[in-house]
Amino acid sequence: MPLQKDTTLMEQPEIVDFVPTQDPQEVKKEILRELLAEKKSIPSKFFYDSKGSALFEEITRLKEYYPTSSEKYIIRKDGKSIFREAKPGSITELGSGDASKISIALSRLAQNGQKQVRYQAVDISRSAVENSIEALKTTFPAIKTRGIIMDFTNHLDLLQPADDELFCFFGSTLGNFSRHEAVRFLCNLRNVMKPDNHLLLGLDMVKNRDILERAYNDASGITAAFNFNILNHINRIIQSDFRKQDFNHLAFYNDKKERIEMHLQAGHNIQVNSPHFDQTLNIHKGERILTEYSHKYSEKRIERMLNSAGFSLKKSYTDANGYFRLLLLVPSE
Repeated sequence: MPLQKDTTLMEQPEIVDFVPTQDPQEVKKEILRELLAEKKSIPSKFFYDSKGSALFEEITRLKEYYPTSSEKYIIRKDGKSIFREAKPGSITELGSGDASKISIALSRLAQNGQKQVRYQAVDISRSAVENSIEALKTTFPAIKTRGIIMDFTNHLDLLQPADDELFCFFGSTLGNFSRHEAVRFLCNLRNVMKPDNHLLLGLDMVKNRDILERAYNDASGITAAFNFNILNHINRIIQSDFRKQDFNHLAFYNDKKERIEMHLQAGHNIQVNSPHFDQTLNIHKGERILTEYSHKYSEKRIERMLNSAGFSLKKSYTDANGYFRLLLLVPSE
């Protein structure tokens, strides 16, 4: 009778935390610099504390929020083709979230006959990394998983890809960067990648204004709650006293710049205090705090961006409506 595997002795997934290497004072300075500027903003990465991450996962299940359903459709439809092209032995997912997309991808990989693969979940949120690994552990027990907690927008140099690495950057997260920052990020990633590595990149395409604005102004108010929660997060970091009830959620499409803009708009004159402010921060009625850009892409803009960043397009995949695009990219020679 064959021996049964003792699951109590199975190796636990490794989780590496690079966030403590960041100076807490620098994080505070970054928040203060943006809040005290003439045009106030809060970097969107501060959405993702544990509550913010949970709220975002709720957003991805909303009927109005088409990017997630569109992207999952593409992965289901074209996943086998993607993996035949990329032939990964190792997968690194930047911004791992709830692992729902990578789970679909791994099932398609298995359909190609490949059972063994290494997987790294990379996210700034510890809960997102832990949830991703936990979700994959039971469904794909043969996969060796590893978690990396880090701000991958600034510290890609900490990654050490395998020769057969596939980087996955789902969800149109790249659209949250400015156009210049997006190119710089892709350049940095390209410099980390090895010659035979691939990048699977999700991009939200330019489309009808009504479709775009409904996606960021859902009827149930989950996106608004997600927007307000960023105030709770920075309150903990800089000991400020922002109150969500003093603001309105504002999200609209800027045609000229081809992007959704998300703001917190003051409902009345507000005074905010923090021991890190030299004086009380005054925010006037109607004044906006920018919390996120979500840039959309046209074919021409994609081509310019890839040329600037040093990537070549190997294959392009889209959904039935053409709302979303998954690009399989390789470093240019």
